[in-house]
Amino acid sequence: MTSLRLLIQRVERSVDPPQQSARGRWTRRLGLELALRDCETRGLGEAAPLPDYSSDTIDEDRKSTRLN
Repeated sequence: MTSLRLLIQRVERSVDPPQQSARGRWTRRLGLELALRDCETRGLGEAAPLPDYSSDTIDEDRKSTRLN
C-alpha cells in the first residue's frame, strides 16, 4: 500500500502592481500551497480564491483538503 503525505501552507502574497476589477482593488492575495507526495511522485498545486469574486474562501478550501 502506498502512503500519501499532504503538506499545506497558508501564504499571503503582495500583488504588484495592484489589480482591479469592477468589484474592487487587490493589493494582496491569500492562498494555500499544496504538495501531495508518495514514495515516487510529487504533485504541487494551489488554492487562491479571488477577493470579492470567488464563491469559496480560504477556510472552505482548507477544509476540503482533508484526506479520507
